Amino acid sequence: MSAAKPPVPAAITSTERPLISSPESTGFNFRWAGDYCDEESELTYVHTNWDALKIVVKTLSGGRECEYEGRYHEGGRHIVRRLLFVDRGDQWLVRVPIMQTLPTPYGEEEALEWTWGEKEKREMESEIATMTYVRKNTQIPIPKVFGYNSRLAENPVNFPYILMECMKGNVYHELICAEPIEEIWSKIRSILAWVQCQLATIPLPLLGSLILTNDGIVDFGPLPSMFGHQGPHTSTSEYLLSWAAHAQFALSDVLDSGYDDFVVGNAIEFLPHLQAAIIKNQIAINSSPHEGRYYIVHPDFTPSNVLFDDNWNLVAVIDWESAFTAPLEIFAVEMANRYYGDIKEETGRLYLEDIKYYEKQLGMDTTLSTAFGSTLGDLAISMHHYKAGMAFSLLGAVERFERSYEQAA
Repeated sequence: MSAAKPPVPAAITSTERPLISSPESTGFNFRWAGDYCDEESELTYVHTNWDALKIVVKTLSGGRECEYEGRYHEGGRHIVRRLLFVDRGDQWLVRVPIMQTLPTPYGEEEALEWTWGEKEKREMESEIATMTYVRKNTQIPIPKVFGYNSRLAENPVNFPYILMECMKGNVYHELICAEPIEEIWSKIRSILAWVQCQLATIPLPLLGSLILTNDGIVDFGPLPSMFGHQGPHTSTSEYLLSWAAHAQFALSDVLDSGYDDFVVGNAIEFLPHLQAAIIKNQIAINSSPHEGRYYIVHPDFTPSNVLFDDNWNLVAVIDWESAFTAPLEIFAVEMANRYYGDIKEETGRLYLEDIKYYEKQLGMDTTLSTAFGSTLGDLAISMHHYKAGMAFSLLGAVERFERSYEQAA
C-alpha cells in the first residue's frame, strides 16, 4: 500500500500562519516534570523493568548508553519517560500503557494479574502502523518509532512499550494556565486545520484501521473497538451500521433516571431510527462521488494531543490510538470535533475558512471544505453528540438525513 507524497506547502511567514517549529534553533524547555498521584500509574512504574528496557535501547541504538531523565509522567492512559543518550545528548521517549489489574477473588491471597489481551495488543500495533504511515506520507510531524513490544508474556520489560523519538514540545495545558487570548486560539485552530488538510491528501480504499503484518508491513485491519472490531468495510452504509450497532451514549445513567423525557427519548430512539434510515437509503448513501476514498481520523484530535513550542508553533501530533478511516463527510466533522465541526457556529465558520486557506496553499481541490455542512456531515455531528452524551438534536438529524435522500430520489 503506497501513497504519493503530498505537495510541499507554499512558504508561510512567521507573522502570517506559523506552523512547524524548529526547537533546535529557538531553544527549548520541557515544562512537564511528572504527575504520579494515580495508584495504577505507580503500580505500572514500580513493576516495569527499567533496567531491561535500557538494554533494549542499547541494542536498538547501536550500543549507545542512556539514562532516564526524571521519574515518569502520567498522561491519562500511559506513563512516559525520557531517555537521554550520554554521548550526544539526544533523547528518546518510552511510553508504557497504564496497566489495569484484575480484582482478586474474595478470600484468596492478593496477587497482581494484569489485563492486557489481544484487543490491547492489536490497538497498540495499529497506532504504530498509523504513525508510521502518516509520518511517511504527509508532512505532519509525528514521532518516529524506533522499537516496540506489544506482548505481555515473555517480555523482559514486563509490560508492553513503544520507544519513539522525543519531540521537543509541550501540550496545551502545560503551556498556559489561564484561558488563552484569541490570537493563540487562532494559531491553534489554524494548525488543526492544516493537519486535517494534510490527512485529506492521503485517501485510502477501505474503512478500517491500519495494522502491522508479521513482517512489519502496514496493511488494513478491522475498525477499532467503538465499531465492535468489524470490517474492514468497502461502503459507507456498512461503516454507519457498524457504528450504530456498537455506539454508546456517554451519559448512559441518564437513560434510566427519568431526567428529561425529551432528552431520554432522543437518546433511546436515535440508534434504531438511524439504523432504519441507513438500511432504507443504503444505495443512495453508497452512491456518493467520494465512495471508495476514505480518510484517516485521529479520534481525539484536540489541542491536548498536539505538542507546541513556546510560540505556539506545531511540534508534533501525538496519541494516534484507535485511529480509523472514515467517509469524507464524517472525517471532516470527526477531526473538527466539538470545537469546529458545526459551521453554523462562529468557531466552525472560522475553522472552515482555515481549511479553505490550506486547500489553496497545498494545491488541493475543495473536496474537504465542501464536505462541511453536507447531509452526512450533519448526521456526523449528531453521532458525535451521541457519543458525548448530548441528546437534544439527535432525532432531528436523522429526519433531515432521511428527507435529503427522499428529495434526491
